[in-house]
Amino acid sequence: MSTNKMDPERMLSPFSSWDVYAMHLHECRVTAKKNDDLQNLLKLHDRYKWNIDLEVLLQQPYEALVLTDMDKQICWVNPGFAKMTGYPAQHAMGKDPKFLQGKNTSAETKALIRKKLESEKPFAADVINYRKNGEEYICHVEIHPLLNHKKELTHFLALEREVSDN
Repeated sequence: MSTNKMDPERMLSPFSSWDVYAMHLHECRVTAKKNDDLQNLLKLHDRYKWNIDLEVLLQQPYEALVLTDMDKQICWVNPGFAKMTGYPAQHAMGKDPKFLQGKNTSAETKALIRKKLESEKPFAADVINYRKNGEEYICHVEIHPLLNHKKELTHFLALEREVSDN
């Protein structure tokens, strides 16, 4: 005698296909944002003749991108910067990224970042930053010196993402 009941393990919930679709849409949005970031940076890459493969570099996880000149003044940020910090791009332009730091930002971390920037080598660090609304967050920064075809330093590119303190 045959029954029309299906094995529950083989049945898909009505939301599972929507979940898969939503994940796919999210991945498409992330890819589109990364492609926009890459296109914007490639324009600068052509202007400054950087000796770096930006496509490979941007495979690293990040939420915000911050480009500074040799004087460590912000000259470009991606839209993720405003989303993560609450500060619009126009507010950040011309400022030193340390404007995001505050009372709980470790003096040791600040000194380490200064020292590493002077070495002109890529490095990563976690730093306590503050959003525009005053909320504290831990920011993982991966900073890459950008050299031109003559191996002269022209800029620094920071890939930033918020990390939990757990």
